[in-house]
Amino acid sequence: MTLTPADHDDEALPPVDQEALERAIEICCTRKGQADRLQIEQKLASEGWWEAAIFAADICQTHALRLKLWQPPPCWISLKDVESILSKGDDGALGYFAAATLLKRLLAAGLSQFEPHPEAALTETKRERLTAPEAEAHALAEALQAALRAR
Repeated sequence: MTLTPADHDDEALPPVDQEALERAIEICCTRKGQADRLQIEQKLASEGWWEAAIFAADICQTHALRLKLWQPPPCWISLKDVESILSKGDDGALGYFAAATLLKRLLAAGLSQFEPHPEAALTETKRERLTAPEAEAHALAEALQAALRAR
């Protein structure tokens, strides 16, 4: 089990991950305290974008999920370890099972493992999926009404 961020080549980073990591940096630099902003700025200067972005995602997820110091956020679970972690069953307060479960849900929803606010993003995605059929039905009804008026 790897307990560090998944290895990625930042040049080949999927757009969904790139966007989530950029939002995490933005959140840490504008919506968190001065200490978080300074840490991100220092990491950007000394360690580069990737390390700063992973650190920002960690800060955001840890805060959003109200994790204990020893509990990993989804961004720290290696994609290759998800099934192994899940197969071992719930580990209670350690949090690896919960993080892997949440990561699997994020990926199934087409979201990034680096999503700054995982639960909120899943809720929004679910809401969008529920309202999409309604919007489609509304558009169809409007098209039918327009066609009837044109007669």
